[in-house]
Amino acid sequence: MFINKRSGGQVGETIYRELLKTLNPRQVFLLENNATITNALEIYSSLPNIRICVFGGDGTVGWILGCLAENYP
Repeated sequence: MFINKRSGGQVGETIYRELLKTLNPRQVFLLENNATITNALEIYSSLPNIRICVFGGDGTVGWILGCLAENYP
């Protein structure tokens, strides 16, 4: 789970806190920079059938897709 707390109506911080209550904190990433995305992808890339969920706006989704394309061509 990738969360951009600055987009999506500024409710990202609330979503982040709620997800931390429900999921393992190691599955929830607060987006800060490209390194956050890269590190998360490195941790979970070896797992089969991985799913990525993005909380934010169109720009946030584009940011994640760009990092995926760059690191996993």
